[in-house]
Amino acid sequence: MSSTWDSSHGPAVAWRGGRWSLELRDDELADVAFDGRRVLRSIRAVVRDRDWNTAAFTIDALETSDIALEMRVSTTQFGADIHGTIRAVARDDGLDVTFEAESAVDFLTNRTGLVVLHPHQVAGSPLTVVHSHGETEETEFPAAISPHQPVFDIAALAWHDDGLAIRVEFEGDVFEMEDQRNWTDASFKTYSRPLGLPFPYVLAAREGVRQRVTVTAEDTALVGTDSRPGLDAGNNVGTDQIVLRPGGKFPAIGT
Repeated sequence: MSSTWDSSHGPAVAWRGGRWSLELRDDELADVAFDGRRVLRSIRAVVRDRDWNTAAFTIDALETSDIALEMRVSTTQFGADIHGTIRAVARDDGLDVTFEAESAVDFLTNRTGLVVLHPHQVAGSPLTVVHSHGETEETEFPAAISPHQPVFDIAALAWHDDGLAIRVEFEGDVFEMEDQRNWTDASFKTYSRPLGLPFPYVLAAREGVRQRVTVTAEDTALVGTDSRPGLDAGNNVGTDQIVLRPGGKFPAIGT
């Protein structure tokens, strides 16, 4: 299938490749799932200018098959002139998402690359972090809202959720995580360029960006449980439950 549309008005497209599925919402790979169980809320390529404005992509072409989804994208908003490709390729236990792009002009940017959104239900779950030099750290997704980045210097992340052992590897830059609940978005975002580095930075004319996110998942009933407390398949943190109680008279609101 091939089509063209502005990414801010495109129709949603469901895609399945083997055991992996997702929904293409504009230029976002949303609700990434393995065997019907959601692994990530989304993977997306973003272009942010020096004032953190997000340049919207136009999807110039979309092609899908039984194993791959490929978008050719471009944007000329906020002084950018970037053209590239976002590609998702499914294999038995993994999903590879790559973003390859090139700028036609010198462009001042705060962030150009892939971002990953982790779903809210992993809050409080144990988390293994592999850092850029190979060191491993045991931590957790914050249960309480973290005002600062909970994880820095990320090359890979691993955790358990909904009976799955999940691992996400990042290539092309050093990544870090922030708690999106600070901005009323129920997710955790893993993104690159670390905010500790100077920004904006120049994406030079004819300079390329190439990043890859590799997601793998295994059913814990088949591979056995992790020895770390709380990582067994039966321990799902953040079960959705809303309890309503009388709260008295609601105050008047006016402007």
